[in-house]
Amino acid sequence: MGNLNEFIELNSSLSREEKEDAVQAYFDAYLKKARDEYRATKPGLSLGQLIVELESQNQFLPIHLRHCNPDVMDYDDCAPGQFCSYRGDYHELCLLTGGVYSRGEFLVKDFLFRCINADGEVFEGYKGGEYVMHRDCLVYVEDSQGDWSGNLITKVEQIGDAVYIFVDSEPSS
Repeated sequence: MGNLNEFIELNSSLSREEKEDAVQAYFDAYLKKARDEYRATKPGLSLGQLIVELESQNQFLPIHLRHCNPDVMDYDDCAPGQFCSYRGDYHELCLLTGGVYSRGEFLVKDFLFRCINADGEVFEGYKGGEYVMHRDCLVYVEDSQGDWSGNLITKVEQIGDAVYIFVDSEPSS
């Protein structure tokens, strides 16, 4: 991607409206590249990776959240809730905790359906704005949309008669 002045000069024959569209496209491409580079540094799963992991699991087992650190009990046996835009970065996806369910009430297939439907869905940011989520988005986990602790989904694993979505804190820089 060249610099903006070169880009504008290459598009000098365009009308004002076409130039505005071209400049917007340039910035959108630049931000996507920066966001992709940022995501590559994070240890969490993207929505697409989460979908692939869920598709490989037994669809009729119950699914729960669990923290990777056994000393952190925040999410144990908590079912996955709804999705929203992540307050820490509105362009990323956030899975809200769904509260404690008795075993067997929320199945892998139900959560997989919810994940597939989140791809391409528009979510409102915490302070407004609309953000389209897609399979490249990281998936954070929070108790409410107002939180931004940096907890990311890191893996999906069957243990015994249930499937667990493991959550871990983002390492501090």
